[in-house]
This record gives sequence, C-alpha cells and structure tokens, in this order.
Amino acid sequence: MLSGRFPTRLGGINAPQTNGKSALAATSVREEILVICHGGPVSEPGDVRYVLERARGIVGFFDASSLERLPTERAITGQALEFKNLALELRPDE
Repeated sequence: MLSGRFPTRLGGINAPQTNGKSALAATSVREEILVICHGGPVSEPGDVRYVLERARGIVGFFDASSLERLPTERAITGQALEFKNLALELRPDE
C-alpha cells in the first residue's frame, strides 16, 4: 500500500527521479557502486515500490525500523486498543 503522503514526505513528486539521477551520476564515475534507498519517507513496501519503479539506478532497499520497529508499534497499538475497547458484561451480584 502506498502512503498517500509519500510524494510530499519525499520532498516532492520528482524526488525519485532526482535520486535516480544521483544514482546514475555515481555509477558513471564508479561502475560497481550499488545505490540503494533507505529510511525517512521510504518506510512501507508501497513506498519502496514507488521509488524503485521510478528511480533509475537505484537497485534495492536497506531495511531497518520499517521491518522491526514499525510493525511492532502497530501490533502493540492494536493490542492496547483491544484492551481499551473491551465491552464488559457485568454479572449481577449473586
């Protein structure tokens, strides 16, 4: 899923093309350079797809918090909300 905020978080819709130009400039100087994207606004699988489909010369993604911290935060938040939203059926005193 592509975040609707992605182009703005990246600094504009042309950011992948700009980064692609940087990647091509780097590999024109040193052919064996592998340019990858990482961090910031690139945190969801759709974000990575967006960049890799548009930025020529970027060959991969280095994952960190988007693989470990972000999914954990979602799981903890979801679990906390389930506890918060418990609907209790109180039994009358016997």
